[in-house]
Amino acid sequence: MTERGEGGSIKGLFLASGFQFVLYALQDIDRADLRDEGARIAKREAVIARRDQTLRSINAGEFFPAGHVLLAGPDGYPEPRRVEVAVTPTDFVLFAGENEISRIPRSEVTGLRLLDEHGDRVSHPPTEVEEMDQHDRQYVVWLDRNATAGRGGHVFVFHAWSVAEEARRDFERNLGSAT
Repeated sequence: MTERGEGGSIKGLFLASGFQFVLYALQDIDRADLRDEGARIAKREAVIARRDQTLRSINAGEFFPAGHVLLAGPDGYPEPRRVEVAVTPTDFVLFAGENEISRIPRSEVTGLRLLDEHGDRVSHPPTEVEEMDQHDRQYVVWLDRNATAGRGGHVFVFHAWSVAEEARRDFERNLGSAT
């Protein structure tokens, strides 16, 4: 009898077993990744369900991203936070994540402006190519407000003109239907 035996060499058998072991290990890694991804999806779905329930409970008709606002951080200093706005029949309700942070009565908003980072009106919107080349530009949607405590405003900051313009249109459309 030779070293090869009937089905091939012993070295070939070990090589095939090693290859099969590597395949099983890769499958285990894939399964672990799928479990982790499934857990992330389930967590995200739970957040979405809670947000939907909150929006239904406040009778929100529309929900849109509103850039960044300055809020007091844990250390008391202002820090930028991404916010979304839910539109109710009477208010713009600001959310940071799942938390309601403020309400702006729609009836108190007296004006709406789209400004550049210097506080000037945007004389001509940048083209898509210009917007992509201008990484450090910021745009502001400014809501003028005439509240019982006096005049003031709310500032929403964006890093792209097109997104700021879309938010301006969202605010403007909902100001026109304020009751």
